[in-house]
Amino acid sequence: MQSLRRALIYLRPYWLTAVGALLSLLLVSAANLLSPQILRVVIDQGISAGNTQALIWATAALLGVAVVRGLFSFTQGYLSERMSQSAAYEVRNKLFAKIENLSFSYHDQAQTGQLMTRLTSDVEQVRTFLGSGLL
Repeated sequence: MQSLRRALIYLRPYWLTAVGALLSLLLVSAANLLSPQILRVVIDQGISAGNTQALIWATAALLGVAVVRGLFSFTQGYLSERMSQSAAYEVRNKLFAKIENLSFSYHDQAQTGQLMTRLTSDVEQVRTFLGSGLL
């Protein structure tokens, strides 16, 4: 739980972006729920009743829902990726500052390749969690 808190601290400056990504996700979900209702109208009022006007309006509504769903799906992906990349940038900078200030004897004993691999892997896992896992 403490690791989760530490990861979420880096989202504080980007809370507005996180809220935007969450709202976009909710709007995509609402658009996904709206499509079957429009299809119900197509079947009940358009095909069964033979009403071409209802078919035309329902088709336009389905196209509108598809456009809205695509727009907000893109927005959600963009905002979540922007948020995660920005947080990962800050994590990398703090880790670099920490490693830079460690004693010379630490750097003599530590293997540079292993240290870089672990840091890169850990930052990437935090970025992946903040980008897609959190939402």
